[in-house]
Amino acid sequence: MKHGLVVDHSTAIRKVARRILECFEFEIVETGDTTDGLKSCRREMPDLILVDLHMPDAIEFIAAVRRMLKGRIPKVVSCSMCAEHDRQLGGESPLPSLMVAKG
Repeated sequence: MKHGLVVDHSTAIRKVARRILECFEFEIVETGDTTDGLKSCRREMPDLILVDLHMPDAIEFIAAVRRMLKGRIPKVVSCSMCAEHDRQLGGESPLPSLMVAKG
């Protein structure tokens, strides 16, 4: 089974993301902050990470995940309502597989 991680401060967003990703046969771990997200990645690196770039330390979280991977890069998706801001961050992302979901 594929593993996914949803990192978002909003319980509602995490719940919706979980339901969608489970339809694609992902086993999901949810966290409400980037600190817990990194702890989860240390336990088991997911195949996909869904992260809200507006969370504190989100870009640093992505950079830390990249350092942990040593070659293997999961898909990382930003979930946010500010498409222009996300596009700008996505263009400068430390993680080359960053995809931005426009809200």
